[in-house]
Amino acid sequence: AHLAGFAWRNGNLTAGYEYRQRREVDMLERPFTATSDFRPYGGSNFNRIQSNPGNITRIGATTVSLAIPEGQNGTSLSESDLIVGSPNLEELNPDAWLMPRQRSHSIFLSGNQEFGAHFEIFGDALFTQRDVYSERENLTANLIVPETNAWRQLNNLFLGRGPLTIAYHFGDDLGPQTTDTQSRALSLLVGAAWKLENDWRVEATAAVAQSDEDITLRNFYNSATAALASSDLETAFNPFADGSNTNPAVLATITSDQFVATTGETRTFSLKADGRLFQLWGGAARAAFGVEHRREEFEYTRIQVVRSGVNVLPTQRPGSREV
Repeated sequence: AHLAGFAWRNGNLTAGYEYRQRREVDMLERPFTATSDFRPYGGSNFNRIQSNPGNITRIGATTVSLAIPEGQNGTSLSESDLIVGSPNLEELNPDAWLMPRQRSHSIFLSGNQEFGAHFEIFGDALFTQRDVYSERENLTANLIVPETNAWRQLNNLFLGRGPLTIAYHFGDDLGPQTTDTQSRALSLLVGAAWKLENDWRVEATAAVAQSDEDITLRNFYNSATAALASSDLETAFNPFADGSNTNPAVLATITSDQFVATTGETRTFSLKADGRLFQLWGGAARAAFGVEHRREEFEYTRIQVVRSGVNVLPTQRPGSREV
């Protein structure tokens, strides 16, 4: 950070600049977030059954507990390989960051200039830009795997008994979800003041504040319904593997990206006067009068990119507000 100031006979100017950078903090770097199994500390195990490899929880309408074994790629799995009554459990925070990576620049200016003994102008300006990047674990789902699924047919798993429900986590298939944010904020204020007789002062100010934010959300799980129903190994999603054994082109079809842009603006105008009215035994009686007008506006736009193409959602303008 740097700060500098200049002064002359009837005025002054102050300027400041600050740069900040902070690296990310992974969940695994802190003992209290590195695990969701608190049994060693006298607590409970909060690990989830939505895991990889997953757990078959229903066959048709029948509730079961069948863990898909580790160390296989879902191409030669038999019903007898499934582990009964001992589900796979997975940590809640794999691939997640506790704190994001951040970088910011800030500039500040403030000054005033007097013109004689009774009039002055003044102003302030502040600009900030911040870039933030974060990662979090991908989503979980209870997948419905129909009998048409190519990998289910290849392994001959419970054919003729209806769809399978598999508690599943997409981390090994899709990697982490990412959020990239760029935000900018600008604030300007200018004003003038008049010193009148009898210690009265009149001040008028005009201010504008604007903020813009662009958010890019990538690699979010959207839907695997079509890929789970496919009878072609090249286009079907494989939920039976330890790790990922699905065509990357197929994985690209089950995710979505979102781009969000927001803009907000506030304009303020004010006029005030204060000064002495008359003298009392305990001191001077003073009065203050003022009026202010404020207008606020906000706009929100979201674009979703899915398999079928770009989906531009209507720009939302909640409207302006005047106070």
